[in-house]
Amino acid sequence: MQSPFHKSLYSNSFQFGFGAWKVVLAPWFLELVLLFLPLVLVELALPGPARLAAMNPHPFWIPVLLLSTQHGLAAGLSAAATATVIASILGWPTQGGGEDLYDYSNRVWREPIMWIGAAIVLGCLRVQQIDKVAVLRNQFLNANVQRQDVAEQYERIRLHVEGLERQIASGEDNSLASAFTKLEQLATADQDQLGPALAAAVAHWVGPAVISVLLRRDDKLIDHPGFGMTSSPCPVSNELEAALMRGKRVLSLLRAEDAASLNNAALFAAPVFAIGSDKVVGALLLRSVDPMRIDGNLEVVLSVIAGALAHQIGKQPVVINFERDRLANRGGSAEDHAHRNAGRGAELMDLPAPATRVAS
Repeated sequence: MQSPFHKSLYSNSFQFGFGAWKVVLAPWFLELVLLFLPLVLVELALPGPARLAAMNPHPFWIPVLLLSTQHGLAAGLSAAATATVIASILGWPTQGGGEDLYDYSNRVWREPIMWIGAAIVLGCLRVQQIDKVAVLRNQFLNANVQRQDVAEQYERIRLHVEGLERQIASGEDNSLASAFTKLEQLATADQDQLGPALAAAVAHWVGPAVISVLLRRDDKLIDHPGFGMTSSPCPVSNELEAALMRGKRVLSLLRAEDAASLNNAALFAAPVFAIGSDKVVGALLLRSVDPMRIDGNLEVVLSVIAGALAHQIGKQPVVINFERDRLANRGGSAEDHAHRNAGRGAELMDLPAPATRVAS
């Protein structure tokens, strides 16, 4: 770590010379020369010996104080040393007849010693001030760099958001009408189009997911690979089957009482009711989904899809477009309509949008 003397001596120094010979000069060297030169010329121009030394205070205080308070310790000590040397060369005041050696030495060397003391005190204070200013300048420069980084990051995020907005605007229709259309296509699809229609409805309402469909056969729920979106069979435990058949509600991994029944077979399980009754004729199992999509609204969405799927399992015709218009005209919360009507179906079903619309 540099001392205050080295800091003030070599900071912003400049050098000159030829070849390998270089002379390093402090930035205040020129000021030192310009301050002392007029005083020396005045001393030489005035008649009589030691004219400046006879003045009180001594004129050499001017460069000592100026350089100490402006440039710090090194400049102040250099000014004090220069003043002492020049005063010695120009000559000290003559000794009086009544002065002994001690009195004369005190009168001659008092001011040179005071020059050095003033240079040390004022120079150290100035060096501390210079250090504080340098710290503040570095903090300002770092803050300015951080501000520029934040501005650049904001601009990148803004461009990314605009790109996503353009992508969404030019992408697949994710409106409420499109969501109802997917359900209508699922409810009215032919047998060979049932799998793709179910996949399209799930992707539109839930997002990327893997589902399985269980059908009721002889009071048992068995996996139907023709409906599902995975070739791996879904294990149906007795607990899961009993919970779907008796509970007649959506089972959710978010509820502790349903976790044992699901038994890692699915995240959510929605019963499929026969049209016009509360008889369970199947089930819709959500086996995997984007974790960001998992919330309480997902139960409502699965109930809605299960209600559309009920028309395929029951082989009943469905008219969705008229009910869709009726729902839009009578107002009310879409989530309230879904909780009140989804999955229980009648000949005409209520098929609201989920509280949080999801896109494929």
